[in-house]
Amino acid sequence: MAFVRLEPSELSELVHYVPFTLQWLRKEDSEAGDLFCGAALDVDDDDVYVMMKEMLNAHIEQDGLGSDDLTSMLSEYPPAAWARAVHIIFTHAEPRIIDPDHAVELLAKIGIEDLTSDEAVRGAASVIQSIDENAREALYELCKTLRDTCMDPEMTAAALAASILLAGAPTPDERAQSHFAMCSLVDYADAIFGKGPAIHATLMRAPRTQQRTLSPPEIIKKREELRAFLEWRDPPAQAIVTDLFRNFDFVDIARGLNNKYGGVPEEWADELQALADADTPGVEWYNITKAAPKPRRLSLLPRPNRRPLSRKNMYKPTKVDLVIDEIIATEVSYQDSMRELVEEYVSIITDIAEGRKGPDAQAALGLSAETIRHCFGTRIDDVLEASTALLAQLDLVGLVPIPPFDPLGRPGLTAKILGEHAEELRVYAPYISSHMTCMNSLKEAAAKIEREEKSSTATSARKFFRGERKKETRQTFVSIWFERSQMCASLRGQTLESVLMKPVQRVPRYKLLLETLLKEVPKIDPNHPSLPIVEDALEKVKDAAIQINTAVRQHMKLQSILGKDHMISPNSSIARRDGEGNFLAIVNSYVG
Repeated sequence: MAFVRLEPSELSELVHYVPFTLQWLRKEDSEAGDLFCGAALDVDDDDVYVMMKEMLNAHIEQDGLGSDDLTSMLSEYPPAAWARAVHIIFTHAEPRIIDPDHAVELLAKIGIEDLTSDEAVRGAASVIQSIDENAREALYELCKTLRDTCMDPEMTAAALAASILLAGAPTPDERAQSHFAMCSLVDYADAIFGKGPAIHATLMRAPRTQQRTLSPPEIIKKREELRAFLEWRDPPAQAIVTDLFRNFDFVDIARGLNNKYGGVPEEWADELQALADADTPGVEWYNITKAAPKPRRLSLLPRPNRRPLSRKNMYKPTKVDLVIDEIIATEVSYQDSMRELVEEYVSIITDIAEGRKGPDAQAALGLSAETIRHCFGTRIDDVLEASTALLAQLDLVGLVPIPPFDPLGRPGLTAKILGEHAEELRVYAPYISSHMTCMNSLKEAAAKIEREEKSSTATSARKFFRGERKKETRQTFVSIWFERSQMCASLRGQTLESVLMKPVQRVPRYKLLLETLLKEVPKIDPNHPSLPIVEDALEKVKDAAIQINTAVRQHMKLQSILGKDHMISPNSSIARRDGEGNFLAIVNSYVG
């Protein structure tokens, strides 16, 4: 194929087709905005220029393309290719869609952090209205695409800002200003471009037509079908089935299941396909029987799986949503680390220490079965069980990440769940109480291994910290950690010490996230009904932290008297509150 490039002046001839192309992209892919920083980056620019050359030739031959001809041409290539084409037109066409003079004005007026909607509209509207009509429509459709079809519109807008708004090599200050300006253009696109009122952040579900109202018998039937689906996919999630149907549409639930598990209950397939075939709003994602357009001459990588917390074009996330998403994401990461620690490491060294792999392996390990039970036994099992139960409940606001029907909204339901689980947090007391003793035991055992292997050119312990290890006959608990952690996604790159610190940091993390939630909710709605629930949950978590701190203090006193570490039962009197101390001070003493 001959090398093809379009001149900047030729690219400017295609600006007229950018708005229609972006509208087509939104129709074809309900996450079209994410293509600009995702799949579009994998497209070969040579192929994209060939495809744009075809469009330009057709434009010249036919003296302009009608909507039918344009749709036919767009359908011949994957959406990611057209997303890349749009970006090339924005960045390489001459004159630029946003010429330098207008760019300077925009940065001066809205290149400022934390503008209100009124300030952004007043600052940008006059500049935007003075831009060429074709360029203005192209920029509006791009902003609308990012706003409505990105998982994180602000992040994508910031990533594209400098290339869209600025020519040449911007300074760091100009780049920062372009980020703020582009985010304002995306957030308040309708008002700035004169298309309608500004979009205001809300914690309530936006009015929209329910895809289909279910009768009570249908709801009962679908609940049972979902429970059967979850029984083999995710048994703990069965606990939220009833609440899911109380708070979300059937189609929204199905979309959440498809995002998380890659499928839906088999019994739902025909109904969803019928809704999709009828072009029902909100069901565009379900297109199992729809044939994908065949790409011509484009060798693209397969489209990656979509990220789980995708709101698509239903709802623009607020800062409150981002806090809630962080609560869920950090709990998922924490649980994955602890589960893989138990399943991929502790189970192996336990088998060795108890002699199931032979006496030689047992002698080489460097840890006794008693030490393993003390450091990795029921204490880790208890905190993992508590996290599993909490995460199953948090799926109520994580599986379908849009405002529920419940007036408490996502923040209220999230806080309610955390408040109800606050009592279970006391299982962290035994773990935290023995954390320092366990770490000392492990460090002493590692030091002993190093002394025993002193004659070798590089001991297992040194290689463990340097990342330089070759296969050796002796398998110690240190070398086994190195091998197993590199095989586990949630453990890779972490030390054993850092993983064992995670439960110590967990309760303060809940407290911090609830405090952030309490700060962000009033910014959107100072009278939101979730506020008392968030305050109550925060107090319960603080109270749990005090109980844990009390247990830690009493355990340390007991240990100083007896001279050895004793297990604390989470149900014992030592774990009850006496009103003393500050948990964070104890945690910080461990961290330091």
